[in-house]
Amino acid sequence: MDEYYRSNPALIVTKDPDAICRRRPQKYLQREEEEIDRAAAAVDKRALSVGAVEHAEWTSAMGNKS
Repeated sequence: MDEYYRSNPALIVTKDPDAICRRRPQKYLQREEEEIDRAAAAVDKRALSVGAVEHAEWTSAMGNKS
């Protein structure tokens, strides 16, 4: 609903199917899926650009070194 009201519709709605439907409108479901896909692709791209990274445990002794 947030996305719907960002588009500044009339406050009282009676004939807008997106506002009066019981289920979430398909266009919002599709938009959300596209956003998730873009975010996943960005994460995959970053992972590939970083390459293989070793895991290292941080200890308090490491923090005390100056």
